[in-house]
Amino acid sequence: MVLIHMADAKPAIAPMTPVENEKELQRRVLGRTAEILRINESLTRELAAHKGVEVELEQTRARLQHVLAVSPAITYSTEAAGGFACTFVSESCKEIMGYTPREVLDDPDFWTTRLHPQDGPRVLAEFAQLIEHGGGSLEYRFRHRDGHYRWFQDTFRVIRNNDGRPYEIVGSWVDITARRMAESFRVLYQASLQQPQGIKKWFEGILQTGRAVLHLETMNLLHPDAEGLWLRAVASTETEEPLEAIRVPIGPDGGALARAYLTSEPVIWDGQSPLAGELRLKAPYDQLAAFRSRALAVIPLLAEGHTIGVLAAGWNHARRSFEPAMLESLQLLASQAARALDYARLYAVVQPVLRRSLQLKEAYPAFAEAVKALVNYDRIGVVVPEGGKLLMALSVAEPPLASYEGESWEQTEGTAVDWVLNHKQPRLVYDLANGHTLADEAFIAKAGVRASLLLPLVSGGEAVGAFFLDSLTPGAYTERDIELLEPLAQPLALAIENTRLFEEQQERAQELARTMEEMKVLQQISQAVNSTLDLQTVLTTIVSHAVQLSGTDAGTIDEYDGQNAQFVLRATHGMDEPLMAALRASPVRLGEGAVGRAAVAREPVQFADIDVEAYGPRLRSLLARSGFRAILVVPLLREDRIVGGLAVCRRRPGEFPQKTVDLLKTFADQSVLAIENARLFREIEDKGRQLEIASRHKSQFLANMSHELRTPLNAILGYTELILDDIYGAVPARIREVLARVDKNGRHLLALINDVLHLSKIEAGSYTLDLGDYSMKEVVQAAVTGVEALATEKGLALKVDVPADLPAGRGDARRITEVLLNLIGNAIKFTENGEVRIGAALPDGAFQVSVADTGPGIALADQQRIFEAFQQADDPGSHGKGGTGLGLSIAKKIIAQHGGRMWVESTPGHGATFRFTLPVRVERKTNTP
Repeated sequence: MVLIHMADAKPAIAPMTPVENEKELQRRVLGRTAEILRINESLTRELAAHKGVEVELEQTRARLQHVLAVSPAITYSTEAAGGFACTFVSESCKEIMGYTPREVLDDPDFWTTRLHPQDGPRVLAEFAQLIEHGGGSLEYRFRHRDGHYRWFQDTFRVIRNNDGRPYEIVGSWVDITARRMAESFRVLYQASLQQPQGIKKWFEGILQTGRAVLHLETMNLLHPDAEGLWLRAVASTETEEPLEAIRVPIGPDGGALARAYLTSEPVIWDGQSPLAGELRLKAPYDQLAAFRSRALAVIPLLAEGHTIGVLAAGWNHARRSFEPAMLESLQLLASQAARALDYARLYAVVQPVLRRSLQLKEAYPAFAEAVKALVNYDRIGVVVPEGGKLLMALSVAEPPLASYEGESWEQTEGTAVDWVLNHKQPRLVYDLANGHTLADEAFIAKAGVRASLLLPLVSGGEAVGAFFLDSLTPGAYTERDIELLEPLAQPLALAIENTRLFEEQQERAQELARTMEEMKVLQQISQAVNSTLDLQTVLTTIVSHAVQLSGTDAGTIDEYDGQNAQFVLRATHGMDEPLMAALRASPVRLGEGAVGRAAVAREPVQFADIDVEAYGPRLRSLLARSGFRAILVVPLLREDRIVGGLAVCRRRPGEFPQKTVDLLKTFADQSVLAIENARLFREIEDKGRQLEIASRHKSQFLANMSHELRTPLNAILGYTELILDDIYGAVPARIREVLARVDKNGRHLLALINDVLHLSKIEAGSYTLDLGDYSMKEVVQAAVTGVEALATEKGLALKVDVPADLPAGRGDARRITEVLLNLIGNAIKFTENGEVRIGAALPDGAFQVSVADTGPGIALADQQRIFEAFQQADDPGSHGKGGTGLGLSIAKKIIAQHGGRMWVESTPGHGATFRFTLPVRVERKTNTP
């Protein structure tokens, strides 16, 4: 027994009554229900919020997809390592690059394999550096889907993970080809230093280039005359009027040209809206061909805030709007042209002054004498930078001091001359015996110099040199001497700067002359490539000009024979016969010599001295016997496929400059075009011969088969006709009906065979016209009579409109009638109700005949195809109408043999009109359509 203390016992709970139990249960159920409702309401609010977010996200996604699709840039993301495989690319890739996003994503090497070969190494190296710095921007050439390379700007950012390692690259591609072309207008203005005739030619060239790049039809450059009354053409792309006739008054009659000049604001007219009256040229200037435009842009030429002319550009055959990129290019061209014009004007003004101040050989002694009159010295010198060094241009010294005139040395940091040139401030040393702080001061102190004064020669804010005075007397120079000498320094600095500028301009003018000569030669070569298929002539022209412009002694062009992995000599210049014979007898192989190595490397290869550098012994001995020491080769490539090599040789050793390499690359491109054109022509010529033989065989086969088929078929038709005429006795009705169908189908087959024979004769050239006089009215009437019963049977009206006064024609009347029968028969066959109209007229001195119907019409896609053999309109309404598809083809060839042409005009649902023209008199027969 367990004993329980009363103190530890809990009071007993009285049991609840059934009513109380029910109330407690209701209370608990209501509480739980309320809690569930609160939870449900909370969940409902959260679900609604989530749905709102989902809708917003979907809308944002749709907007983002639209932005990416219409963006002028391609947005992409790639892996940040390995081959940089693309993980996303926007739909705009198709429009800009020509590739679908799927093509980009499915090719892990898409980017690396389409970089331009010349840009690839640089871009990959720079790309790796930019990744380390978190991103950046690159410009390079990339292969478009059409096979051509275009310039793209690639701007990207590197995304890093929590460990700081790059895991994704996000960026954009922008096609900047148009911008790069616009940048080509940023030319140096060497031509502006030439005579006015040189200026004129330079501007004409730049306008032609601008028109070609921007696809404009008219471009004019105008500047005011001395009196400010007229805007006169400096250059124009139009040749209809002489240049001096292309001018407009500076006033209301000058229209948009004068407005842009007077207001210094561009005038743009896209041709869509009416041109304001004040912008129209007044008579007689509106008749100038140079200014006839359906869309116009006039850009003022600004120099130093003043308008010095205008650039006018437009289209004279189309109304087009000027896009922002085009206006930007025009503005760039206008600013460059303005600078050139202004520079030419200034040069003309200061030329006499320049000529007087360019004689430095006279200026230096005069300067020394002028200084001597103000300040005494034991030695005077002028130091100028030249070619990366310092040159002692003047040095006059009294013994025991030495003169260093004509000597040069490296500009060294820490010397007095370097300090003066960099700080553009004078340097005065009272007594070198008291110490010196700069390196060259110790040197001159050893010679006994005690006092020294250096002054910079400054022109245009730049130090163009320095001059110094040395004295054996301590304290010989003071601050006052600086004030006396500074006015003398200015003219000398100006003379030095003018001399430098003049020499630079002379060099640039010579470079421009060389460039113009190169462009002229390249234009001649381009014309030769495009105008002749004589490969030998073109390649010989190319190699001779390449040797001439590169300043070398000889050159060759070799074509690569892929089957034998060797190079075949195609053209030479300056090569002696023994060397050419040796190269033909034993061609250069792939990888051998400069030609073979350049082909393997896909880039230019040069040997500055074949006697010193590693060059194949066989080829070295061949070249050495002809006296050649240096060789440069540029490979001929077509989309990375080896076509050949262009080589130039020189009898003196030495490295070829980069500009020579670049020049040869241009000649190499022309050589590739010539070789490829010749190859394609050979292929086309061969295919043409094969097609001609096949066509002859086909025509002969059709003619033979037609004869073979017609003989038995005529016999069948003949016997059928005899049976139907009861020659062999009465024919039962059922058999007669069958024989009638045999006769009808046999005659249809005979017509088909006749059409095939007819067509084969035309194509074989054995078809001739039987010329004679005829009446067009009678020909039309005969054709109408032949088909009138068919029209009546279908309830169609036949209407004829042929003037009675048409002249008599000369041609093959029977064949013309056949053509009309075919056209009218077709019109009746394909027209269910309405009418067929036949007309003839004499516009422009030739017959024009038309056959119009109210049938279903012909779709635009079928209007050319129906004139081809065995072709019919692809229209449900034409099915079941019968026909061989030869009638129109034969009809068109018959008309062509007469010297006319045939065509159709039709809109689906509104009938069709077939027309043909014929010369009134065909005087001689022809065998070809």
